[in-house]
Amino acid sequence: VLRVDKLDGAPLAIAFRYSCHTVTLGPKTNRISPDYAGAARTVIERTLGCPSLFLQGCAGNVNPATGIGQDPDNSPLVREDKNRLGQMLGGEVLKVCSTLRTQRRRKEPKLVQSVAVYWLFEYEDIPPGKAGTIRVAEKLMELPLTPFPPLAEVQREREEWGVKLANAKKRGAREWDWRVVKRFDTWAQLRLEAAKNGPNPLPVQFSLTVFDLGEIAFVAAPFELMSETGMALRAASPKRHTFVLGYSNGMISYLPTPEVSREGGMESKLAYKAYLLPSELPGDWEPVIKQEVLKMLKG
Repeated sequence: VLRVDKLDGAPLAIAFRYSCHTVTLGPKTNRISPDYAGAARTVIERTLGCPSLFLQGCAGNVNPATGIGQDPDNSPLVREDKNRLGQMLGGEVLKVCSTLRTQRRRKEPKLVQSVAVYWLFEYEDIPPGKAGTIRVAEKLMELPLTPFPPLAEVQREREEWGVKLANAKKRGAREWDWRVVKRFDTWAQLRLEAAKNGPNPLPVQFSLTVFDLGEIAFVAAPFELMSETGMALRAASPKRHTFVLGYSNGMISYLPTPEVSREGGMESKLAYKAYLLPSELPGDWEPVIKQEVLKMLKG
């Protein structure tokens, strides 16, 4: 939680980071919703009377405790998990906010003897500090995707997805079924064009951003970061508090750790297709990006 206060200690704005996919509503509803993050903001803003901002963390392999929502759009329960989890998160933010004091601090206690002996706690004002600074660093990186397989294999893959799409339309598949096939058919076409035109491997450019506020730093990357990536960066950061944010300044794809890449799960073998990347993200990207972020934090 980051709380910005007025000079009298009243909260001016709240920013809070949490790492979890916002998917409590699930695929059976077409509602436009901020999901549990919106419910959390409602709790915070109604209580503290100031704006709040939800910052998504490293949610690449983290789903809500309730799982992906399966309630249909017309169900009276469609909002239940969203509200329950949002209230839990918003309550925790309020709990953290209540521990923060910016305008006064408790003085050393005094021992008072009256009818009973007890400690007397008094407060003193915190004098304004020096004007602070915010340093911002941005690093443009370029890394290669996994090399394309032989062109004949890419061509065959493209033909297979074309057949699947034609069959889905022919049998009158449900919209959410044929749209998924359409997405992968589009991906296969883009992949074939990229494999034909080169280069091989294909490089991808992206930027990393660091905001330095002294003891606090924000790290922003355009990926669905794994939770392990965020925990490793926070542990190694020279800053007392490091907010590691994914989904920032655009979106490339999931960023698998070397372990996730070896396991071959959805994040490494399927997600890049959904994001329309012509080839897979190698598992060795993540250590390189972490190293670069730490350089930026230390520099």
